[in-house]
Amino acid sequence: MVKKAAEKKGNKTVKVIIITALALVVVVVGGILGAGLYAGGMGTVFPNVSASGVPLGGLTLSEAARALAGAGYDKSLEQVYAVINFPDDESLVVKGTEAGLSLTSQQAAQVAYDYGRSPNVFRRGVNYLTSFFKSVDVLRDKLGPLNEGYLRGVVRERVEAFNRKAEKDSYTVTETQILITKGSAGRKADEDAVYTMLVDALVKSAEQNAPVEVEYNIGSEGGDTIDLEAILNDVRVEPVNARYDPETYSIVPHVNGVSFDLEAARKALESADTGETVAIDLVIAPPDVTTEALEKIYFADVLVEKTTHVAGTSNRRHNVRLAAETINNLVLNPGDTFSFNKTVGQRTLERGYKPAGAYVGGEVVDEVGGGICQVSSMLYHNALYADLEIVSRKNHMFTVSYLPLGIDATINWGTIDFKFKNNTDYPIRIVTHYDEEKHDLTVTFYGTKTSDKRIEVVYEVIKKTNPETIYKEDPSVAEGKTVTKQSGSAGYTVDTYKLVYDKDGKLESKTYIDRSTYRPQNKIVLVPVGSLTQGEAGAPAQETGANESPAPEAPETPVTPPPAPEPPAGEPADAQTAGEAAE
Repeated sequence: MVKKAAEKKGNKTVKVIIITALALVVVVVGGILGAGLYAGGMGTVFPNVSASGVPLGGLTLSEAARALAGAGYDKSLEQVYAVINFPDDESLVVKGTEAGLSLTSQQAAQVAYDYGRSPNVFRRGVNYLTSFFKSVDVLRDKLGPLNEGYLRGVVRERVEAFNRKAEKDSYTVTETQILITKGSAGRKADEDAVYTMLVDALVKSAEQNAPVEVEYNIGSEGGDTIDLEAILNDVRVEPVNARYDPETYSIVPHVNGVSFDLEAARKALESADTGETVAIDLVIAPPDVTTEALEKIYFADVLVEKTTHVAGTSNRRHNVRLAAETINNLVLNPGDTFSFNKTVGQRTLERGYKPAGAYVGGEVVDEVGGGICQVSSMLYHNALYADLEIVSRKNHMFTVSYLPLGIDATINWGTIDFKFKNNTDYPIRIVTHYDEEKHDLTVTFYGTKTSDKRIEVVYEVIKKTNPETIYKEDPSVAEGKTVTKQSGSAGYTVDTYKLVYDKDGKLESKTYIDRSTYRPQNKIVLVPVGSLTQGEAGAPAQETGANESPAPEAPETPVTPPPAPEPPAGEPADAQTAGEAAE
């Protein structure tokens, strides 16, 4: 009886335990199922879930994406990329986002949001309840799906380009280097090997969140057809000095010598990888005389520069400017003789010259080209101060106002020319500039100074002749009135000298240049008809008869000038005709 009672009691206990366990299971399962149902309706990330260290638990999908972006997640993706360096100095660079291994902030937020949301309600409940006790970073071991098609494509393109380049030896020459590609002698890059290398590097970069760079090569064999000595012969250039070309009046630029170190190039190629492009520096050797050196010599110095004001009518100024433009930038080589008439040409209406004042028969009249003697006179002035040889020069009939006595040069087409010779060892460039605003003409001689001497040109008055006043009756003059037709000017005979001073200002020499004789220009006064008595018409006024002033006293160091040269046969010594300036 006792035994049966004990057994009965034990069975009852087991039943209680079983019932309790079943009840507990029902409660737990019910709780899990309830949690699963609750989690299924949640709109937020499970608790304690993060992505790349950014807590996202309790956030909606959009909030999670913003949290990742705000934490710099997208920016950190820029560090995920792989670089495969090839021997030809070209690289294959692939970003993690291009390869599909890296997720954007939106994609990462979706992964975090989807974590634990199993379609099985029981599993979902377990995951949800577990998240309260365990932290999970969903991206710690999570990479996106690999974009194999894209990766295969970029690898194939790079490998084919490399194989084409490395198929045979080749070289190119730049301004400073020879770039020699060491051919592979039939060996080629392996596409599968490069692909595997790229994927491994990308995965490593994604795991480290840092760039990964690796080298790819196919050994160091090849370069069998590279003949360095032949290449050297192809690129070698002997240096050539710069020189002045009298035919073109310009400096011919120098040529640098070009070569390279043959032994150094050979060693560089032997140690280079197959397909590698080796840069060999060219040895540039300038010649003894460079272009820059000649430019510092030729036309580098202002030998002399003179500016005068161009007075008179607009036609006269136009003629002066036109003649000056014809001469501008003219270059005289050593030994060349400048001819004004030959250079400027005949002054005609067809060539653009206009009527302006010129001396004819002792009076000023309008002639085509009037005024251009101001240009020839300035050239004479500069030629004297540049110490050039004067070949042919004649002074004006009357004095000029724009230059000192004895430093003018008249010209006339067909009869009178002005010429000078470049008797230096270097070319001379003549530059003219006409200032339209100020009506100033500047003439500059550029050349090469070979000494520190200074030239000064002076004149000594031998004789001065005062002008006469001539009265002429003119019907246009009213009774009791007079009109001055011509103001008049004194006449002079002067001797011109060239003074040469050394660099310390000491006079070295005084050389006679030429004698200039200027006629006095009579003053012409127009009076009414009948106001002159018979025999007085055209006569000088009694109080202004011709006078001659004595020559000045001789200088302390007398210089005896030679007699003035005689004019050519058939050419009046003081004739001034068409084309000459009105002063």
